[in-house]
Amino acid sequence: MKRIALALALVLALSTGAMAAKHQCKDIQGMNFTMDVPDGWTFQTVPGGCAAAKADGSELISVAYYPGKGLSAKAFAAALVKQMNVKPQINQEEDGYVDFDAEVNGHKVNITVTGKAGDDELQVVTRKGESKELEQIFDSVDF
Repeated sequence: MKRIALALALVLALSTGAMAAKHQCKDIQGMNFTMDVPDGWTFQTVPGGCAAAKADGSELISVAYYPGKGLSAKAFAAALVKQMNVKPQINQEEDGYVDFDAEVNGHKVNITVTGKAGDDELQVVTRKGESKELEQIFDSVDF
């Protein structure tokens, strides 16, 4: 009986993964949202949102909201590319959504801009790396 209990405890421990801490973030207009950040990652606020990075710097994610100012996602992404002075590789471009890769300081990053002209805010998500943890962090964003 003790072996079965020990085996079940081990399976549960291995299947739950790293614990996550819920962090408060604030968008550019002062609305609060949360982001779950796993153990072994650092958290910091950024203008319009927040960011999490793996302790070794190999992965990061930033979720931020910026005033729409009448811009579409495409127009905002074009302005962002110009400001960053990068050459984007467009992965997907639709009405209200732009996804592109770029090299920033020698690191490949993926940036998505979501929002339509007339929206109060546009969402900008920046990711470095690709992992299940990054997707879990993004999926945890909650208003």
